[in-house]
Amino acid sequence: MTKQIGRHNPVKASYFERKAARESRDFAGYNAFKEWAKTNSPSIYQKFEQDEQESAQWDAYERAHLDDPATLAMWDELEALVQSVINKKYQAEYALLGIEPGATKREIKNAYRRQARRLHPDKGGDAEAFKTMYAAYRRLLAATQE
Repeated sequence: MTKQIGRHNPVKASYFERKAARESRDFAGYNAFKEWAKTNSPSIYQKFEQDEQESAQWDAYERAHLDDPATLAMWDELEALVQSVINKKYQAEYALLGIEPGATKREIKNAYRRQARRLHPDKGGDAEAFKTMYAAYRRLLAATQE
């Protein structure tokens, strides 16, 4: 289960601080245009105000549900579903390296080293088999989240 972020947790506070800083930086041109619309085009300015109101409502909803145990459980289920899809997609790569689906990066690296000692052309192995195994190793490393 993912870590439940509490109301006084600095992780949650820093998320919203970073979000506010990012928005102020990213929307500097937006704010300048909004100021122009305030004096020159009331209909555009009214649309800006309506959008900001909807955005504020969504932010309030986000904050209210960030700590919700049902939401956290939903994210855990989603992570498990994504991991199962990844495991099925890379089933051949796992089999080629001789490891179980869902292995950690360390386990993948160790399995690669074991297979490399066996399949490397300098050790008497087949060059094509080694290339195939190396490609599988690279794909698994890229797909592994840890």
